Amino acid sequence: MTATELRALILASGLTNSEFARRLGLAPRSMRRMLSGETPILPRTEAAIRRMLGVGDATPDAWPRDEWIVGEGPPPNRREYLIHTAAPRFIARVVAMDTLTDQPEPDEEPADTLTGVTYAAGDSLICEITWIDPPPSDPTTLLTLIDRAADQLGWDA
Repeated sequence: MTATELRALILASGLTNSEFARRLGLAPRSMRRMLSGETPILPRTEAAIRRMLGVGDATPDAWPRDEWIVGEGPPPNRREYLIHTAAPRFIARVVAMDTLTDQPEPDEEPADTLTGVTYAAGDSLICEITWIDPPPSDPTTLLTLIDRAADQLGWDA
C-alpha cells in the first residue's frame, strides 16, 4: 500500500487522520510518517487497515455481503444507483435514456452523461461514477469491471 492509497482510504472512511490512527492503535506520529511516505506501510499494518475498513482480501469471510447493490434514492426523484461493495468500490448513477434522441429521459435530468466514465447498457447509461477506492489503472480491467456492472442492471425482474 502506498501513502497515496492510504490517504484515499482515510478520506473514504470519513475519519480524521488522528481518529483513523487511534482506531488502528497507531501513534499519530507514525501515521503522519506513513502518510508522508517517510515510513513504509508494513504488510501487517495494511492488513489491519483492510480489516478495519472491510476491504480487499484481508477479510474475505468477515461479512457475507453482496458485491453489487442496485437501488433507488428516496422520493420525489427516485433516481437509480448501482453500488459496487468490493474493491475497487464505487457508486454510479443509472440514467434511463431516450433511444430515439440518445438523451436522458426528461425525469432523469439533471444528469451528467458527458464526463467521467460512462457506459451504455441497453436503454440505460451508467454514469456519474464516484470512486471510493482508486479505480483500476488498466483500461481492460476497468472495462471488465464496468461490463460486470452493466450485467447487474437486468436482475430486477
